[in-house]
Amino acid sequence: VHDRQGQPVLQTESAAEWFRAPQSEVRKALEEAAFEAHRTQREQAGAADIPEERLVAALLRVAGSGVHHAQVLDYIRDRAGLIINRGERVYSFPHRTFQEYLAARHLTVTSFPAKLVELVRVEPERWREALLLAGARAARTPFAAWALVGKLCPEPCIPAGASAASDPDYTMAMLAGRLLVETRIGLATTLDTDDRRKLDNVRAWLAALVEGGHLPPADRAAAGVALARIGDPRKGVGLRGDGVPDIDWVTVEPGPFVMGAKKASWDLAKDTPQFNCQLIRQAYRLSRYPVTVAQYEAFVETGGYREAKYWTKAGWQRRQSDKRERPEDYDEVYQMPNHPRVGVSWYEAVAFCRWLSAQLGFEVSLPTEAQWERAA
Repeated sequence: VHDRQGQPVLQTESAAEWFRAPQSEVRKALEEAAFEAHRTQREQAGAADIPEERLVAALLRVAGSGVHHAQVLDYIRDRAGLIINRGERVYSFPHRTFQEYLAARHLTVTSFPAKLVELVRVEPERWREALLLAGARAARTPFAAWALVGKLCPEPCIPAGASAASDPDYTMAMLAGRLLVETRIGLATTLDTDDRRKLDNVRAWLAALVEGGHLPPADRAAAGVALARIGDPRKGVGLRGDGVPDIDWVTVEPGPFVMGAKKASWDLAKDTPQFNCQLIRQAYRLSRYPVTVAQYEAFVETGGYREAKYWTKAGWQRRQSDKRERPEDYDEVYQMPNHPRVGVSWYEAVAFCRWLSAQLGFEVSLPTEAQWERAA
């Protein structure tokens, strides 16, 4: 064809024009083909092989009159781009993520969200990415995304360690947490009563998950990150209403105990032989969790690095020499509010304890080696 100035312009028909069918129908056919390919794929990596007959049949169902098998095959081979040839009469989508994306689109309009949740519960590894992609699409209408969250994480939460809860339950809770964060619906400042209840329920499930040590470490870590983003409800990991660290103190009773390592337990056992320790003569309290990022940040924000009274003499000199105004920050995952604070020296840890003592009105210190091992 030519433009208004008579210059030649290349032009090609869209898939909808070529198939003589509405674009939405062609897209639905491809989405259903992707879903079936993903559902029946044996391998959990790469895009699925799709037999030529199945692919052509799916497209012919939506094609207009006059479009035949050979024409569809010609279009797939020479013009589509969305589908690639893998060999003799075998095709696939370009990569697995695209296959999952199309499958997710299919699932958002097919018995959503019940069918999607059922698939994830039975085969979480196969469907988890499709679920997150479907959730992102559903989040265009927050009501739909919250409906998915409600299906993933039924109410009420089963306490950590309860026999009625299973790994699939916790996997669903982990995915609900990721969905809340990645779609940002769980980060909204205003929620109605129903959505707030669902959010609180996911928080409770995630807390039970990490407390109970459920799921493999990578999934448990993902749950912890999601919990940090939507608000960790556990006592001992955040701040009180007045901005002071909310420490969950655990009482440790006095008495003798076996301290040290067995000879065969680790390479340096010869330097720490076992003996009957008599040093713990009175009860003490130890924080249930390591000091978190949120708790240490309260020390930083209230001027702890500008007050010499909280530091040892050597520590203050070191801080001034290094011109240090806050602890060293590493990758983002280490900066989650509920993550243990890393990147601090012994001097900084002691300064934090002295500051916290002033806030609480009683002495707080780092545990001695004997106190730590007795508590453990």
